[in-house]
Amino acid sequence: MTKQELANLLGINKGHIKVESNKFKIFDIAIKKIDAKLWLKDIEIEFWRCSFERALVFPSAPNILDIPNVIISKLTFQDCSFKGFLNARNSVFEKDFRCRACDFEGKADFSSTEFSNTKFQGKVDFRECIFFKEVKFKGSYFKEEANFSNSRFCSDVYFNNCTFEKFSDFHECVFEKIACFYNADFQKISNFSQALFKDNLNMVNAKMFFNFEDMRSVIKKVKKAFDEKRSSGKEKPLENFANDFRDSFRIFKNTLTKDNNIIDASNYHRMELYCKENELEFKRPKNFSKDWIDKWQLCFYRHTSDHHTDLAKIFNNVILLIALFGIFTCALWGFKSTEPITQGKNFSIVKIFSENYFLLSKLPNEIFTGIKIICYALVVFSAFSSFFIIRRMISKVSPSFDMRYLYIGVSLFILALFFSYFQEAILILVLCLSFVVSYLALLIKNNKWLTGISYLVCVGVLIFKPTLLLPFVGKFLKSSPSVSFPAVESLSVVYCILMVLMLFSLQKTARKNSIIPN
Repeated sequence: MTKQELANLLGINKGHIKVESNKFKIFDIAIKKIDAKLWLKDIEIEFWRCSFERALVFPSAPNILDIPNVIISKLTFQDCSFKGFLNARNSVFEKDFRCRACDFEGKADFSSTEFSNTKFQGKVDFRECIFFKEVKFKGSYFKEEANFSNSRFCSDVYFNNCTFEKFSDFHECVFEKIACFYNADFQKISNFSQALFKDNLNMVNAKMFFNFEDMRSVIKKVKKAFDEKRSSGKEKPLENFANDFRDSFRIFKNTLTKDNNIIDASNYHRMELYCKENELEFKRPKNFSKDWIDKWQLCFYRHTSDHHTDLAKIFNNVILLIALFGIFTCALWGFKSTEPITQGKNFSIVKIFSENYFLLSKLPNEIFTGIKIICYALVVFSAFSSFFIIRRMISKVSPSFDMRYLYIGVSLFILALFFSYFQEAILILVLCLSFVVSYLALLIKNNKWLTGISYLVCVGVLIFKPTLLLPFVGKFLKSSPSVSFPAVESLSVVYCILMVLMLFSLQKTARKNSIIPN
């Protein structure tokens, strides 16, 4: 296409057109008419400081004659002013569509400006625009990134039933009137940090739910893109990007809470906590500092109940705790003794457990022995695995930690086993530590198979030894002055502490997800 041909389609003087390869730049001109055939040309067009005095209509696809009018022009509008009706209803933009720092003044019929059912195949950029009248993007499909940052919507804006397939950016937008995202589908994380909603925000049926790993990857991606575009100036740390995304979900949470939509608000609060955990992780806080404790607390509740939003998950984890305690208790059969423990300084390793405490004692000997061997093998395996899990956790929490201290500590524990004074204490300590580490590891690696096995073991506990569910109650119900079992008692203390934490999380999750008012 030549400059003259383009000037004829725009009805302007060709002196306002610059040509660079296949790119045309139109600048500083008032455009009163545009031939719709222009948008079907495979060219790149940039409008700089132009004023569109009349209606601007993009061809729809398909049209009345069922001809697929796909807009293949790559369009850029920079510092332009749209004074008339802008209609892109049912249009398909195959390439990038940029509209930066433009004013949509909205004279005449501009209040009906629509991008309804529009398909944006390329990137969409509406940064720093001002929409004075109502604007609609109902049913639009954004295949690539969509950027509306720093824009101002002076009237109602509708993104009903929109699909954002990639990252979308609404940070520092100002919504003066109604902002409707009803049934919008955000398939990737969206940035609404520092956005201001002065009137009503409608997020009913909006899909914006992501897991922890998705959140982390997007934060790192945005940080990388920021660094690539930053030519100079102060570097923005990674935790600040996490805080920006946290602000987005905080806005939605507060808006829904204000409308008494507590259940949906809790889901945005969950994603807010995802961002907070990522923020603390990126900060690399000092060990045992407040931020360090908060980080691991968030991690614990994320794995147990998804921050009190997943009732099925926390219930499954309670069942897992019961099953694991049953397996550990069953494994203690291997050390049972029929003799009561006597008072004395030296306790034998085989005298710290009691046979009267174990479940399934009335089963045939073959089954009894088989279950005992399996449980014993699982406990021994968990004890050895705990060492490697602890080593991995230490390397993650404190990368500068010298692992030689860990090996020295383990060696001292092994040497202490040769002294009868320390055998009982060390074995009980290893048993309790293995129980805690195994449970935490299973929380992280939990899957459907593990959940199914947990339910089977829990059913066995309920049938044959229900007192294991509340071991201290069971002790009062079946106490005997001639029997003592310090190892099981120590394990029961650890079990009860974990169970209290899990039951607290269970009731809180059930209460937050209830449709019945508190």
